[in-house]
Amino acid sequence: MESGETPREGAIRELAEETGVELPIADRPAFAAARSYRSDWSATLNLSYWTIADPAMELVPEAGQPARWVDVRSD
Repeated sequence: MESGETPREGAIRELAEETGVELPIADRPAFAAARSYRSDWSATLNLSYWTIADPAMELVPEAGQPARWVDVRSD
């Protein structure tokens, strides 16, 4: 998140920056977890949001951030 940004606003911005996709996302997180990457660091809150996108949309990933569509249906 950037200064003055809500978690949801940050998620929308990051989605656009890393994939080139600009979509509305859910009002509430779909998943939340607190974790610490190192014992000497404070815990980090991880929030995951969802949206519905057309997989025909072209992804324009940020340099060094490969992006691809993944089918998550379980047939």
